[in-house]
Amino acid sequence: MSHKHTLLLVSLLLLLTYTAAAQNNTQHRKDSLRNRIAVAEGQDKLDTYRLLTSIYFGEAAGDSLKMDTLLVLYAQYDAEALRQQQFKTQGLIRTNILSALLNRGTYDEIFRLAPDYLSYLAEHEVWTHYYAVYRTVLHARLRQGEYDQALAGAQQMYDQAKGRGHDDGVGMALYMISSVYGQMSRPDEEEKYIRECIGVIQATDDLLWLTQQAYFRLCSVLAYEGRYDEALGQAKELEAVNVRYEAASGGLSPGRGLTCGTSTGEYTSTPATTTGPKSIATSWTA
Repeated sequence: MSHKHTLLLVSLLLLLTYTAAAQNNTQHRKDSLRNRIAVAEGQDKLDTYRLLTSIYFGEAAGDSLKMDTLLVLYAQYDAEALRQQQFKTQGLIRTNILSALLNRGTYDEIFRLAPDYLSYLAEHEVWTHYYAVYRTVLHARLRQGEYDQALAGAQQMYDQAKGRGHDDGVGMALYMISSVYGQMSRPDEEEKYIRECIGVIQATDDLLWLTQQAYFRLCSVLAYEGRYDEALGQAKELEAVNVRYEAASGGLSPGRGLTCGTSTGEYTSTPATTTGPKSIATSWTA
């Protein structure tokens, strides 16, 4: 056997060993959380369900059996949240269920479940998750190419949130209006509405996750149009939001993993080395 073949075989064995070890660690974590659920009470039980479902959530998109397991766990999680009268937690669960279905591409199931979810969340005035569920429905419409329906739905969502004085709903609606126009290749409207979105939500720490996405969308629009200096300025704003997110959460901001590029330029919000004729990054020394 040649030296090259030996190295290839060793590399393959190491990869298989690492994969098996990672799977064993994940399974051990799942078993540990299940055992904890069996004895936990109150908020600790809900937190443990949240951790366990988060593991399955990451695995379910490409695995029907794990999706089935995830949905069973969400049903148990939801029943416990109801028992404790934790309606906000129920809102989170419903939002995550629809997000998991969105990842799987099962849009009809989203449309089937959403009306009851929205009615329940409105009844209990869990408005942030109400709008998050609404937003997921609009994402599903977009993915099916139903731009007119998505735009009409986003406008309706905006009117509802505006009428109730809910900035979180207004911000999500404006983001979705911008998204629709982006899919329709109408960058002027896409930029207009994403700037409006940022203006509504940027001062609210509870919506930093959406503020990150909004600044990223704005950077993408500007970079796509070749307005690199403006995109760099907005990238600095995104970096400031990342810092706020990390200060509030104590963890790494997901905004640092955002990357976009075009045939004429690239923007990345990670501190990695960038390439391309026009590189725009949120890491700098100034």
